[in-house]
Amino acid sequence: MFPFSSRRFLMIVEGFTNSGKFILVADDSANDLKNYPVQYVSDKVWVNNHAHVLQSKREIANSKFLMYAIQQTNIEPYLVSGGRAKLNANVMMKIDFHIPKIAEQQKIGQLISAVGDIITLHQRVSVVE
Repeated sequence: MFPFSSRRFLMIVEGFTNSGKFILVADDSANDLKNYPVQYVSDKVWVNNHAHVLQSKREIANSKFLMYAIQQTNIEPYLVSGGRAKLNANVMMKIDFHIPKIAEQQKIGQLISAVGDIITLHQRVSVVE
């Protein structure tokens, strides 16, 4: 069972839609277009229809590196609107990313993860103090 939150309502969902390592990219309902919602997940997850589920090809891209590349991309020009901003799958698949060789991606991904871990640790220490 997985907790699921959509705005103010919280419910428990039985089962899962995906199992593995994935990058989730918001389809719509993004509150901050400058920091478009992109998340790395692993294990079993339940994903609704408001997110795109991406999985990198191992020989081309490291999943965590691809997540960081997507996070650093200005998504705004790719959003289509029909009332609210939406990143549809056809448009998303046409976004070009400059991706170095896989060995370099892994090193960059490890470095970014380590920095993120240090930031999280410092934030926890600040809350405790």
